[in-house]
Amino acid sequence: MDTHDSSDVAASREQVDAEYDRTAANRERDRREFIDRLARGDT
Repeated sequence: MDTHDSSDVAASREQVDAEYDRTAANRERDRREFIDRLARGDT
C-alpha cells in the first residue's frame, strides 16, 4: 500500500526544488573553484 498521496509528493518536491535553487550559487562557486584548481594542477 502506498503511504504517500500526491499532495505529500508535491510538497516534498517543492521543498527539494527550493533547496536546490537556494544552493545554486554555492554549487556554481564550488564548480568554478574546482575547475580553477584543475587548471593550475592543484588536484
